[in-house]
Amino acid sequence: MNTHIELLIWFFLGLSVILLFFHRKKEGIFFVITSLVTAFIADRITISAALLVLLGFAIAASIPKLQFHIRTLAYAVLTAWCVALYEHWVPGISNLLILKSVHAGPQSAPFSMYLNLDKPLIFCALAVCWAKLFGSGKTFRIRPLLAAATGLFCMLMVAWALGSIRPEIMLPSWWWIFALNNLLFTCIAEEALYRGYIQEGLKGIIGLWPALIIASILFGISHYHGGILLIAFATVAGLFYGMAFQYSSRLWVAVLYHFLFNFSHLFFFTYPSAIHS
Repeated sequence: MNTHIELLIWFFLGLSVILLFFHRKKEGIFFVITSLVTAFIADRITISAALLVLLGFAIAASIPKLQFHIRTLAYAVLTAWCVALYEHWVPGISNLLILKSVHAGPQSAPFSMYLNLDKPLIFCALAVCWAKLFGSGKTFRIRPLLAAATGLFCMLMVAWALGSIRPEIMLPSWWWIFALNNLLFTCIAEEALYRGYIQEGLKGIIGLWPALIIASILFGISHYHGGILLIAFATVAGLFYGMAFQYSSRLWVAVLYHFLFNFSHLFFFTYPSAIHS
């Protein structure tokens, strides 16, 4: 299949993410469906996987109309659906390998990157049914937001001190596809799931800080493929992203913190880690 045709899948999916982020639900869902149809034509998704994806969207769309007990069950099913997509457990979805064993710089370890079809669908579905996803927009507290930004900066310094990364100021030729992919298909999906959905949902049940800590731990565990050190770093980063969401009452602020942290890592340091001789 022609790669240019395949890229239409993520063009349509990116449009859907942008539209849904600006609360244009009908247009956003139209482009989600367009993306899935294009993916099916390009053999990037099977009919069974597409039906499972559409089932998740149907459950999400029905949730606001359901009675309390049925709605709770529907949320449980939707959460399992989100986890399956996040962990790439849904058979029949083939993500596109866009960068294979490239180096961000001479001191950087090899890096591969996929355009994910499954993970962004999480945000699209949650945008349909979860009213709290984008935050209330009622508060914007500068001091804790600055504290969270400072904490993320210190994390890069700690990683440097531990030898995981080293300073390497440069941008690889593929920085733009990294930025688009990271922003639209990674940061928005992850912040929607862990901050807008899990943290905000738990906050109403167990309170802010337990909810923030649990969401951050779950976020850290989702990085298990990188080993215990990455789990620890992702957990701490999750705390700062959670603070960004809580003290701004805006999902886009948490997304911006997440994206800028990742892009700063790429621009100022070896990415994803340093080559060790």
